[in-house]
Amino acid sequence: MTITDSIKTSPLASNFFRPMLDILAGAKHQRLCHEIADSDWMLLLVHRALAEPRSGRAYLNSFADLHFQTPDKSRFFEALASSRRLRLAREINVQLGALMSRCLPDPFAGFPALAAFDLLSGDGHFHEAAVHDDRDQEGKRHATGYVFLLNLRSQPMRHLDLCDALTRKEGA
Repeated sequence: MTITDSIKTSPLASNFFRPMLDILAGAKHQRLCHEIADSDWMLLLVHRALAEPRSGRAYLNSFADLHFQTPDKSRFFEALASSRRLRLAREINVQLGALMSRCLPDPFAGFPALAAFDLLSGDGHFHEAAVHDDRDQEGKRHATGYVFLLNLRSQPMRHLDLCDALTRKEGA
């Protein structure tokens, strides 16, 4: 069973993922991919963000334990490095944020003094350095950090910056 097929059989998952999958249907950066469909890839991204395993390989193994048809490891990691898929994820994130801004109530609407201000909250975290990360001149691998912004009015979150001590990796 594919990931997308499993979503269709669960009313809760179907409702949760419907906005993202509806946006995906009209996304300009989507394309037909037989190895990992864009819908499966987007669902894998969301599930990966919510999952416990610390590494990508451990995540795929745990996902396979749930009896889903998962991509082989090399295809999964190739897809993560795809600039087209990064553009697709950004496009969907922007459109989901716009949808949330239109649909969700502003919890600060009752405070006229705040009406002229964007209300944002920032946070970040660092991952341990991966075994495949580049080393510095002393041979040390450095953790990569991510900084995010949350719009407090409508709740969409977006990536603000990538904190990479060596290369400022593409995709920030």
